[in-house]
Amino acid sequence: MIHFIFTLDYEIYGNGKGSLKELIIQPTDKILKIFSKYNDKLVIFAECAEFIKIKEYNTDPDIEKLNDQLYQAYLMQHEIGLHLHPQWINSIYTEQNWKLDFTKVNIAKLTESERDNLIYESIFYLKEVLMDKNYNPSSFRSGLWLMQPTSPIYESLKKYNIKIDSSLFREGYHHNNGLDFRSSLHNKKVFWPFISDINLYDESGLVIEIPIYSEMVWFFRLLTKNRIKSTGKRPSFESKKSIKAKLVDKMDFFRLKYPKKFDFTKLTFEELCQMTISINNKYGNINDHIPIVLIGHSKNSFNPETIDKFLAYLNNFSNINICTFKDFFNLTSTREKFGTINTGIKIR
Repeated sequence: MIHFIFTLDYEIYGNGKGSLKELIIQPTDKILKIFSKYNDKLVIFAECAEFIKIKEYNTDPDIEKLNDQLYQAYLMQHEIGLHLHPQWINSIYTEQNWKLDFTKVNIAKLTESERDNLIYESIFYLKEVLMDKNYNPSSFRSGLWLMQPTSPIYESLKKYNIKIDSSLFREGYHHNNGLDFRSSLHNKKVFWPFISDINLYDESGLVIEIPIYSEMVWFFRLLTKNRIKSTGKRPSFESKKSIKAKLVDKMDFFRLKYPKKFDFTKLTFEELCQMTISINNKYGNINDHIPIVLIGHSKNSFNPETIDKFLAYLNNFSNINICTFKDFFNLTSTREKFGTINTGIKIR
């Protein structure tokens, strides 16, 4: 059985620009309604670092509406995962603008106390929002997908009993940020435990990597109308980078081949169908549980009709199931080593 796991990065822009209503609440409401129509569930990766700061400085009147949306999604059995952009740690709001600390952009390079405080405060925030003192995130995605050096962040995830990471996409490479997933292409596992290197299988690891599904394509195949439209609306903090850093960024992207992520908020309906057929041809006859992680962003400029049509299209496949990380984890043999994940909901 193939299991499609839809994940949504629930956040505003990485430089602090944008409103909660326009970039998170309204688009997520559209997605939740579509998933409810098909009785499907998704994983919402809540970027708590920014929500904590927005609430602290009272910069957006819709923060309580956002919290209520998260709570309602939790009651509807959608999974709430943890997503963190640590540049918010030392942020301050002044002269109607956020000043973020981009020296802290890589969570794996924070000090142990910085990282522990960030994760602890974020989990505590979600416990209050979800009104569940027993809540603990089962899944994690790092801001900008940064998980290297791996050992420090592995230890933190283990400490807080977070059993699943989904930050890696095969052959991902961003030189300036220290992201290098290229060696993962040689890892033949579909998902795997890790410790010191997120790219590599380590049977003694207590955290599992379930990667974002991607396919290597010629770089010009990424220059689609949907992607250009989405990128064009996104404010950038490129001006803070040196000319050399900007040049390296461009070189990283314009490799001859580049990983095309299974993005349900960027790809066209035709692209989504093509990737589904490719996945089905590859894994459809395997007698095992195969997780396929799709990624999306609430802040992307997406067409709800595309998502609706795609969920309807997936109903044509008897061997494709839609589930959350929790559901998948409890289905697979990982439970023999890691135990099950509590899927119960505590209401008020």
